[in-house]
Amino acid sequence: MEEKLYRRGQIIGVRREKLEEYLRLHREIPADIRNMLYEAGFRKLEIFVQTLPNGDCYLFQYNEQVAGNEKALENDRYRQWLHITGECQSPLPGETFWKDMDAAFTL
Repeated sequence: MEEKLYRRGQIIGVRREKLEEYLRLHREIPADIRNMLYEAGFRKLEIFVQTLPNGDCYLFQYNEQVAGNEKALENDRYRQWLHITGECQSPLPGETFWKDMDAAFTL
């Protein structure tokens, strides 16, 4: 049976003073965290960074995910990773985490 693939774009701010740390954390992402992301259903996950002329910095995430193992969120190591990377982020007003974006075009 073929798994249904969900595609999603998300956005979040990143603290200017934490941008380099955030990028380093993802360049050096531990293998166990990569494995947990796969177990959680992610089949493709890309994060892009954009700094605006005023210095504000945003992360755009594109991911493709199948129904995965929700137990990854119960894993202390994974929750620690989310906490560490979360300290670098700055959610959009009214949000607590990544904000889902509406699809404008698909080819």
